[in-house]
Amino acid sequence: MKRISLADITSDIRASMINELDFKQEAENLRVFDRFLTQMDVQQAATCPLPIDGLVTKRVLTMTRLDGKPMLDVEAIRKVAGPRAEEAVITALNVWSLSIISCDFFHADVHGGNLLLLNDGRVGFIDFGIVGRLPPKVWNGVTGLGEALVMEDYQGLDVCALRSDGS
Repeated sequence: MKRISLADITSDIRASMINELDFKQEAENLRVFDRFLTQMDVQQAATCPLPIDGLVTKRVLTMTRLDGKPMLDVEAIRKVAGPRAEEAVITALNVWSLSIISCDFFHADVHGGNLLLLNDGRVGFIDFGIVGRLPPKVWNGVTGLGEALVMEDYQGLDVCALRSDGS
């Protein structure tokens, strides 16, 4: 098994922090995520703000407004969604999980403060400063595991786990 060094971890954190502070990059992340939502035909369930062309610089991000409540405010969510509040959480998890395998990246800072339950019932994803990408070997392992699970191929599960481990 490959060992992870403190220097590698520090380097990854530094690169992530530098990218998080680049609002031009975040604006591009928003555009990519919006295209993903459209391509997956889930824009009726989830959305993200869009950058406003001409009003984005490396240090300023101006974007469309999403009207809603943070998904960490349980009482506010219940007021907006009523008995469907649980559905909003499931929608957020489903869209995020789909982005791991179907988008160029996944939102790497998903928490209730970066998810909004919008007044129209959709889930709003915000703050795309930190995103993650799966290396091809890991992505292939994850998709292989999913396929093996669906097919109830338990030997295939072992093979996929070993491949994604690097063994």
